[in-house]
Amino acid sequence: SGLALAQRRRNHRCFSLDSGMSLTTKGQLTVVAGAPRANHSGAVVLLKRGAESTRTVLEEYTLEGEGLASSFGYDVAVLDLNGDGLVI
Repeated sequence: SGLALAQRRRNHRCFSLDSGMSLTTKGQLTVVAGAPRANHSGAVVLLKRGAESTRTVLEEYTLEGEGLASSFGYDVAVLDLNGDGLVI
């Protein structure tokens, strides 16, 4: 799973999850995983579905926290702030 991938690559555990359509690619589901203990500063990982034949999840983007013990990624939320159909 994508969570297992994130754990192997970054040696951290996912703490928070959300998902949304068309975050990075129109019509594609993206899973957003927060990992506040990653690299001692936290991270948020955006995951997408891999090839259907392989049933994998791929790491698409990683946003890293800036400060030591910042807990970046402690909580994540996907929402449309202004009703324009674009979610963040």
